[in-house]
Amino acid sequence: MEGIERGAITRYVVANVVRLRAEQRLSLAELSARLDAVGRPILPTGLHRLENGKRRIDTDDLVALAIALEVSPLTLLLPPTAEVGAEVALANNRVVTAERAWTWARGQLPLEVSIGPDADPVDTALALREFHRRALPQGLNPFPRDPVPIHTLRDAFLHQPAEDTTDDTSEENDHGQHQQTP
Repeated sequence: MEGIERGAITRYVVANVVRLRAEQRLSLAELSARLDAVGRPILPTGLHRLENGKRRIDTDDLVALAIALEVSPLTLLLPPTAEVGAEVALANNRVVTAERAWTWARGQLPLEVSIGPDADPVDTALALREFHRRALPQGLNPFPRDPVPIHTLRDAFLHQPAEDTTDDTSEENDHGQHQQTP
C-alpha cells in the first residue's frame, strides 16, 4: 500500500511527534497508553502507521497527541524553529518566515500585515484589530464581536468626519431618535 501524500503541516506534525516521543523516551506502546488515558485510543500499530505515512492525522488525533505529549497543538503543527530567515510552508503555495508563522499561529499578527517604518500605522492598527477580532475567542479578545465598521474607525483615526448618511428631512428628538419633519 502506498503512503498517503502529505502536505507540509502533516509532515511537521509527524516529525514533531517522532521528535517529542524520542525526547521523552516513549515507546509506541507508552504513547498509545497515554492516548488511551486521554480518551483517544490509537494502538501502537496505528502510531507506527501514522509515523510512516499510512495513517492520516485528524484534528481530534492532533489534540490528543498534544495532550499525551504535554505540548500545545501548535507545537505539533509547526517546525520547532523560529530562526531568523528560516522559512515555513503553510500550504502548497504559501511560505512565510518561521517567526511570522509562529506569531500568526499564536493569534498575535495576521500573515498579511506590514510592520515597520514604511508601513501605514493606521492600516496596520486596523488590520491587527480585525485579525484579533476574528482570530481570538471572546474573553481573550480585546475587541468586541460586533465591531464598529472599519471605515468609521479609519475616519476616526484620521480625524475626518464620516460621510453624513442621515436624511436632511429628519430631526433628532430628546431620546436620540430620528423623526421625519413635515
